[in-house]
Amino acid sequence: MNLDDILALLSQREVLFGLSGALFLLISVLVFRRLRLGGYLKKLRELEIRYNSIKSVPLQFKLNKAIALARVNHEISEQTQSCKEDFAKIYENFKSLAVMLADTEDELLIGKLKTAKENLADLGDLINEEQKRVEELDGRLNSILERENQQRYEITRLKDEFREVKSQIASKAAVLNFSMETIEHEVSEIEKMFTAFEEWMFASEFEKAESKSSEINEALAVIKNQIETLPDLISLAKGLLPRLLDDVAFNYSRIKQKGVFLNHLEVSKNLDLISATLKEDLSALRQGLTDRAKEHCEENQKRLQQLLVAMEREDKAFDEIAVINKALLETSTENANLFTEVRKSVEMVALRFGFSQLSTSLPKIEKEMMASMETFRKLERMNREKSIPASTLLISYKECQQDMANQTKDTQLIKEQVLRASSDEERAKKQLLKLHLIMNEIEVKIHRHRLPQISENYQGDVARCHQYIESIEELLSVNPLDIKSLNLTVSEGIDYIYKLYNNVNNIVGMVDMVEHAIVFGNKYRSSFPAIDSELTRAELSFRNGEYTQALTIALSAIEKLHPNQFEDLIKENARSAKHT
Repeated sequence: MNLDDILALLSQREVLFGLSGALFLLISVLVFRRLRLGGYLKKLRELEIRYNSIKSVPLQFKLNKAIALARVNHEISEQTQSCKEDFAKIYENFKSLAVMLADTEDELLIGKLKTAKENLADLGDLINEEQKRVEELDGRLNSILERENQQRYEITRLKDEFREVKSQIASKAAVLNFSMETIEHEVSEIEKMFTAFEEWMFASEFEKAESKSSEINEALAVIKNQIETLPDLISLAKGLLPRLLDDVAFNYSRIKQKGVFLNHLEVSKNLDLISATLKEDLSALRQGLTDRAKEHCEENQKRLQQLLVAMEREDKAFDEIAVINKALLETSTENANLFTEVRKSVEMVALRFGFSQLSTSLPKIEKEMMASMETFRKLERMNREKSIPASTLLISYKECQQDMANQTKDTQLIKEQVLRASSDEERAKKQLLKLHLIMNEIEVKIHRHRLPQISENYQGDVARCHQYIESIEELLSVNPLDIKSLNLTVSEGIDYIYKLYNNVNNIVGMVDMVEHAIVFGNKYRSSFPAIDSELTRAELSFRNGEYTQALTIALSAIEKLHPNQFEDLIKENARSAKHT
């Protein structure tokens, strides 16, 4: 068949369709195989990743540590040997898996897809089994190495803590400068401890590593305490305490020059002791010995502050004693003069007012005054000698001052009692004179106005008023004078006599009004029979002592003649009668 026949054959429609179908089938087969190959390659890569992940577990590293640990700890020897045997099997399996992975990749590359598919399925199962073996062995090794892991965790924590400590040291470098040499040495020692720890861990000497870890923990606790307490202690030892020492020394010199007794405080001895202790504390702080220095510094601060307070108290007491001493001098003189005055007054009036009890009170007060004066003289002497603390002496001074104040009060009370009794007598005499004058005026008014019934109605009251006057006169004439009864009788007499005086004045005024009204009405008697009849009734009531009724009748009669004007007419008529 030549070329023309072939071309003729190919030009036939059926042949073209057949060739096209064959070509499409070939391409489809090739694409399908390519897709299968891609899927198998992807699965292979996943298996390789899983294989590498399992293989990356540090079994060899952990096993070596376990073997090293077993050399010093025979209790785990059997477990370690078992792990070693299992690791050998796992290692062999890793080799087999690596070969299978490589063979499978080659089969895929040369197109043995069926064989490769079977290998991939086997590889998946084998890797799953190997992963379980690796995880189991890793767990067993972790259990064996658990103590090391704990120590690793602890040392990591300590390293973080140490970094924080160094950061604090850097931030407080200025205030820690005084003790920085010691702190830097301690930091260097801690760094050496960390190095030693790693060496023991590398040698699997876990007991020694744990001991070193404890040392590091203790050293960190010490340096942390130093960082926390040293700034305040350095400030106290180099700043506050020296200032307090200067303040105490200055105040001691100043107050001592005033003459204040300070020997009991032993200021000089305390200053020397505290100065010596402060030098020791500064040396201790430079070495970082905070506990001992803290106790000393706080005690010295407290003692210096107490000395300042005590000296200030003695200084104030000294000044207060000077004021009280001057006041007591004045009080003692005033008390003596007052007592002399009161004694003379009592001697003059004791019999008159029955002050016999005062005769016994005065000697007692005089004795107390003498005792207080003696105490005062002793206090003055002790104050001049400067042999007793002023604060102690001040208590005795205040007690003496209180005693003298009580004596002044007692003497003043006696003086007031005498003056009150004398003034009561004088008042009674003056009131007696007034009562005599009032009674005379009452009797004159009764007789002058010739009141028809006044003597009968008021005779009893007048007689009682005279009795009050006579009682007062009798009480004033008696020795000793009963002041209480006298004051009571005078008060009652004044009330009763003044009441009678007011009543008489009211009646006299009413009688005058009745008389003026009748006199005024007499002008109209002849002209008005009714007026004459009413006035006759008024006169009859007047004679019977019924003055209110007489006034009412007379005014009623006049009102009939002069409504709303009768009062003015009566007053005018009364004034005219007085002039005539």
